[in-house]
Amino acid sequence: MSIFFEYAEVFAAGLALTLVIAASASLGGTLVGLLTALARMSRVTAVRWLAAGYVDVIRNTPGLVQLFLIYLGLPVIGIRLSPLAALIVALTINNGAYLAEVFRAGLQAVPKGQLEAAASIDLSRHVTFVEVVLPHMLRAMYPALTNQFIQTVLFSSIGTVVGVEELTQVTLILESRTYRTVELLTVLTALYVVLTFALAWASRWLGARLERGYR
Repeated sequence: MSIFFEYAEVFAAGLALTLVIAASASLGGTLVGLLTALARMSRVTAVRWLAAGYVDVIRNTPGLVQLFLIYLGLPVIGIRLSPLAALIVALTINNGAYLAEVFRAGLQAVPKGQLEAAASIDLSRHVTFVEVVLPHMLRAMYPALTNQFIQTVLFSSIGTVVGVEELTQVTLILESRTYRTVELLTVLTALYVVLTFALAWASRWLGARLERGYR
């Protein structure tokens, strides 16, 4: 493990970029997922089919292929993205499809009786959303949302194929220079394990606070 301390700054830079990628893709995916969930619940048949088609296509194709289509396919129509931008866009689109189902489940988890009660006392849409809809949604969704963020952190490693210097890529670069393969892969594994355990702990802490607030 001495190699970790020798190249601590390199690992830290790769880890920081991994978190930036995951956070950016999660924020973008949240917006895409929410809009898609609303579209899937639309009364307009064409809108529902379009949203359902997007979800089905993305969830049934490899993320690596999606990245290649964005990074290598978009230049064909004159749109060129940097490797980092292409990775974030690909992860955002991928996240959006999965989060759409999470949001749809969260919206459907809100008891209709409570919405009717809110309407009966003439609560505004804003107050109804904040006081009635949002607590139910968060309670239903937070485990899936945090799990999806963890998966995005791990999935960001596909950026290696287009040269994004996230955690896995910087480790491979060090391996090509030092040939200390086993040591480096052990450090890489340990870093991912520690990171995901920390995120899982944060998820449980957040969940406990949400449960207390709900009561």
